[in-house]
Amino acid sequence: AQAFQIGANASQTISHTFATVGKNSSTVTQAATQAAGGSQKQITTLTVAGTADGDVITGTVNGKAFAFTLADHDSTSAVTATTAAHDGTGAIVVAKTAGTTLTFTGSANNIAFTIENLRVGNGIGALVGGYDITTSTLAASAITNMGTQITAMDTARASTGATMSRLEYAADNLTNVAQNSAAARSRIMDADYAAETTELARTQIIQQAATAMLAQANQSQQAILALLG
Repeated sequence: AQAFQIGANASQTISHTFATVGKNSSTVTQAATQAAGGSQKQITTLTVAGTADGDVITGTVNGKAFAFTLADHDSTSAVTATTAAHDGTGAIVVAKTAGTTLTFTGSANNIAFTIENLRVGNGIGALVGGYDITTSTLAASAITNMGTQITAMDTARASTGATMSRLEYAADNLTNVAQNSAAARSRIMDADYAAETTELARTQIIQQAATAMLAQANQSQQAILALLG
């Protein structure tokens, strides 16, 4: 989110939130705390470092894609468990227990699973890594989701373009205001060269005419004296 100052007053700003297209700058550490077998369910934990709100962890559990959003990753409270994937035998449940730790737990003692293809993303393209296209149904769903994200990208570009247009208009308007202000200041504080030049020409013409009239008047007086002589 950015605010651009476009006027002389504090409230004269244009604000815009730039969309995050995608990034992958976080690291994921995986640890198997308990293996499946006997009376135990498999438990695997993921610890994510360098995340931000809205980051999405994608990957596969036994080849099935999952996506988990760390919308409240700074919270210490537990997040409601979410079914991440299944392998036909039972569900693999994922829950954010605290902070940036995710816990994957098999729903039955005989379920062993492997977490692979881990990726942490953010922004419009974050969920792309979590699409499963192993069946026609899942592929169709992935195409629909991709269409949704393309629309989101277009919306973000349109929003940014509109803000750019507003900023260009503001810049042009400020340039016009600056030129008008400079011209007004010049008229108030400096001489208007065109007006002063015209006034000088006018006074010179009047002075020359007056001089010519005086010369004619003197010649008339001399002619009268000549007659008298």
